[in-house]
Amino acid sequence: MKKFIKVSSCSVMVLFICLPLFTSDIVLKKMEQLFMVSAWVTKAELAAGQTITADLLTEAYIKPKKIYGSIQSHDKLIGQTLTVYKPAGSTIYLNEVVMFETITR
Repeated sequence: MKKFIKVSSCSVMVLFICLPLFTSDIVLKKMEQLFMVSAWVTKAELAAGQTITADLLTEAYIKPKKIYGSIQSHDKLIGQTLTVYKPAGSTIYLNEVVMFETITR
């Protein structure tokens, strides 16, 4: 009986030590997602003069302060030409592309 009590008390202590470590990791990831916003960013490095296509963009979570002033309409980004170099994972701002108007008849 004493052996059973030692084993169970040891397992309970391990549970109380390890459980907060696992839950804190999950909580931190959820808190990070809570304070992040979904945005369209570049998937790869883009050179100046390159035309933006759908396969060069990806949706990712970024900090809200990086999204202000950026173009977040996927349809408005496709087919536009960049005027500056953009590294992978960066948002594209209005002054960094040559905007072409689509002609509707």
